[in-house]
Amino acid sequence: MNNLKEYIENLDKKNFIMLIVSILVLWFIAIYYLNNIFTKNKQTLFRKKMELLKKIEETRILDNKIVKIKNKHKILKTKYQNLSSDLIYLLSEIESSDVLMIKNSKFLKILHNYIAIGANVNASFKIKQVNKLNKYNIEISGNFSPIKFLDFAYFIKTIESPKAIITINNLNVFKFKNKIFYDFNVTIWSFR
Repeated sequence: MNNLKEYIENLDKKNFIMLIVSILVLWFIAIYYLNNIFTKNKQTLFRKKMELLKKIEETRILDNKIVKIKNKHKILKTKYQNLSSDLIYLLSEIESSDVLMIKNSKFLKILHNYIAIGANVNASFKIKQVNKLNKYNIEISGNFSPIKFLDFAYFIKTIESPKAIITINNLNVFKFKNKIFYDFNVTIWSFR
């Protein structure tokens, strides 16, 4: 320490000023680098803090979405339960309905009535049951003399009269040599 004190005292004014300026320059360089390192650390910490805050905000948003989805799920679950009980009720009503539920025995009664009335207009029947669609198809064709047109009209009315969902499709009527020919399809729908 004494050697340093002697060295500083023996310096001329110019070298002393150079020494002070060098020390100040080194001091400023050290402060600059330390400040730069501190600033980078501060920026890194700030960036990490912002990323963390962003993740916290995203988590909060997701929590809100989860709460909304849970509420929606509860509402939909309640609706589903209500609809399920309604469906059970409707199915029991269908089972007990003469219009909506056509069993083979009822279909045979309807068909027997069709055949009895169809005899007046020479009707022939081709029956096809379509199980997948829960329906019965009947292809009806025949002929009659023009004076029996009212019998044919009564036959069509009879086809539509049973308590069931019945559609008549593709009705074709044409006259050929004093005879009227006809053909059409009848569909009787049923729920199972």
